[in-house]
Amino acid sequence: MKKINKIQQNSTLTEVEVINKQTGLTPIQEKAVLLLVSGKNITDVSTELNIDRGTLYNWFEKLTFKAYYNKLCSEVQTTVQNGILGLYNEAIQAIQSSLKSDNEAIKLKTAFWLIERLEAKNIGATDPREILRNKCTTSTVEWDLNTFDEEKYKRLCKENGLQL
Repeated sequence: MKKINKIQQNSTLTEVEVINKQTGLTPIQEKAVLLLVSGKNITDVSTELNIDRGTLYNWFEKLTFKAYYNKLCSEVQTTVQNGILGLYNEAIQAIQSSLKSDNEAIKLKTAFWLIERLEAKNIGATDPREILRNKCTTSTVEWDLNTFDEEKYKRLCKENGLQL
């Protein structure tokens, strides 16, 4: 940890602060991120940390603050997704049960819900050569030109076991 002298504008903190070398943030900034990710709003966080709301808005302008916020949000999202995956079999059974329900309204709602989810599913490219071709093509917006790097394409095909 590196110590620096820093006076924060619109903040009650004026002492020497310690910056975490991993996050690039002070402990109070890290705590602010944790509180925001936990669902608290700017006003609540500023009150709890005894700092001005403007300070929080200024912190959000910092690349390191945004990056740490995004990192924690990503970790929360992964945790939630893993929890949902754990319920996958139960969810399938519930949908199957709903589709077999004697209640026509439940059956219909479940069927529509299922169809909407399937139609909304975005399926990416399935042709590996097309994917590699796109990776080897760059476009220039100014001139509206596409440049294809054939050597790179051949190399990537070979690396991925694809014949030309």
